[in-house]
Amino acid sequence: VDIMMVSAEFMNAKDATLPDRCRDLTGIDTSAIDGKMLKSYNIGGVQKAIPMAQRVTGMVVNTTLLENEGLSLPQNTQEFLSVLAALKEKGYTPIQGPAGKVYAELTQGEVNTALCTDMEFLESARAGGQMAADRLVSVFGLLDIIRDNGYTDEDLNVSLPEDNYDGAILNFFEGKTPFWICDTEKVSGMKKRESKSEAFQSAPFEYGFVYVPFDEMGSYVYQEPWFGFAVNRDAADPEYAMEFLRFLATRQEIDTMAKVKGVPSVVVDTVQADIYRDVESPEAMADRVVNTGTITPEITAKWYSVTRAYMDGAYDSPEAAARDFLSAVE
Repeated sequence: VDIMMVSAEFMNAKDATLPDRCRDLTGIDTSAIDGKMLKSYNIGGVQKAIPMAQRVTGMVVNTTLLENEGLSLPQNTQEFLSVLAALKEKGYTPIQGPAGKVYAELTQGEVNTALCTDMEFLESARAGGQMAADRLVSVFGLLDIIRDNGYTDEDLNVSLPEDNYDGAILNFFEGKTPFWICDTEKVSGMKKRESKSEAFQSAPFEYGFVYVPFDEMGSYVYQEPWFGFAVNRDAADPEYAMEFLRFLATRQEIDTMAKVKGVPSVVVDTVQADIYRDVESPEAMADRVVNTGTITPEITAKWYSVTRAYMDGAYDSPEAAARDFLSAVE
């Protein structure tokens, strides 16, 4: 294998050996690619991979449904909770997603943003401090509100496929889901499945992808690369592999690849697909946070497991859940 598809998460993992298997790509012209996305694959000052596209977690919104119910797209926490209450009153289950993912993906924007940008929070988290625990308790409080008010339904979420892909997409196309929690990798499969949904074909509607508005000022804008290409250190034909990556890193090729796949591009100042107009707005880009190694696979896995366990009643208190999560932050 000369060219490898790699994950930034595992390139930056604790005791990762993958970077040692990848050649130095520093000589490749990457000026067309967002510098923050490149940094996720810069290990010890050496560029080890070229990001293919972006992975963003958020939610797909049935905008036609909201409009028909006289509701606007929520812009902050209070507006979001008000819209959820109105939808619940009208008979909807507002928030849907597989039980193993929905709670983590609703809230990981705030947690990951804090870990990446708030040094005081990060230091407190690493020390298992009270300040970090208190902030996480407030996050669990939001999950309590979602659960206790019936804004999501455990039985429905359990019925959705855990991979959150084909079956979940078709469920959304039934037209009765206001907010489907997912990431842009799942969104990439939506367009081609519109024709597979009899419900959508008979009653099409508009939809878009947005960040979860769990912030008083708006949303936590957290992004990370969606895989990347690297050259194997032991490549049989390294020059050919390097030349391919030089070609791939050009503005036209990297942009086209993302758009064909249906995920946000990493090209600087590109025009994103219409479904991503909100996540790539100038306001969002100004406040965005890109993971450059702080969020490790261990942290991600721990947040998924802790939020799921918390919603299952496995902890005596929100603080106990918070402290369990903090044990993964180093």
